[in-house]
Amino acid sequence: MNTIKPIKPIRKNKRINSPGIYQIEASNGKLYIGSATNLSERTMGNHTRDLIRGKHHNQHLQNHVNKYGIKDLLFDVLEFCHDKTKLIEREQYYIDALKPEFNICKKAGSVMAGRNHTEKTKQKISKANKGSKRTKEQRQKFSAAQIGKHSGPHKRKETYQFDLDGNFIAKYKNRQEASKQTGVRASAINASIVNIFSATHTFIWANNSDNILKKVKLFKKYVKNNQTCRLTYQFDLDGNFIAKYKSMAEASRQTGIVAGIINSCMQKTTCHAGGFIFTDGEKPSIQQMKDANKINIVHKYWDERKKLETKFNRI
Repeated sequence: MNTIKPIKPIRKNKRINSPGIYQIEASNGKLYIGSATNLSERTMGNHTRDLIRGKHHNQHLQNHVNKYGIKDLLFDVLEFCHDKTKLIEREQYYIDALKPEFNICKKAGSVMAGRNHTEKTKQKISKANKGSKRTKEQRQKFSAAQIGKHSGPHKRKETYQFDLDGNFIAKYKNRQEASKQTGVRASAINASIVNIFSATHTFIWANNSDNILKKVKLFKKYVKNNQTCRLTYQFDLDGNFIAKYKSMAEASRQTGIVAGIINSCMQKTTCHAGGFIFTDGEKPSIQQMKDANKINIVHKYWDERKKLETKFNRI
């Protein structure tokens, strides 16, 4: 007589995210034993969904649901198993102890263990895998029909590279070759080709050189209307020049300072960004320098205070 009883029911409205061993019991007493790293997801998710759809991997369980409905099954926890490495071992224990009728595989963790294809099934698989050989003429016709079919425009068309002023740099067989040679992402090249620009673009790309002047105008218009594309100058808090960047985005990448904070500094809503002054001009404004001097005074005060504290602690 079976003395193993479930310790907790699994219900849809009460999630059990722990790993463990579960059983699915039908009203006629037949069982299915399984293990899961997430009990609710496996039972109320995978099993229930597949059974309702009629696509469950276990044909015995699927046949039962097809006849009696999903409500005829109860999902219960047999054991919580917080050591996931023990799941298969404990699942095998319950399979051996309860001898579940719905389990086709009697070995835990193996889908095909204990299962053998019938001769009829083997013949069907063999027949499906044996295709009739095409003649040489058929192969040539098929090859000719496929030429150019599966290669998109970006793979077939030549790709031209220009600088931001429209000066020719190089020509490539396709977008992929251009990406490999330059290190620019293929998606960025394609975006430039179709006139979708970004502040991160350092080149202009096209499929021909006919309309390059038009593309340069479009790019410059984009730069003019997009604040993140403005020239960005970096200074220390004493007003000494450090670096010049093509855009706010480049300044952010090079310095590691968030672009939004750099923008706030350039808009003069904050006095500095990461301990630096950023402007769109070659010199910081008078107000920015005044704010920077205040910051320097505060920094010097705290530096002196730390020195005094260190000296006092030594005494």
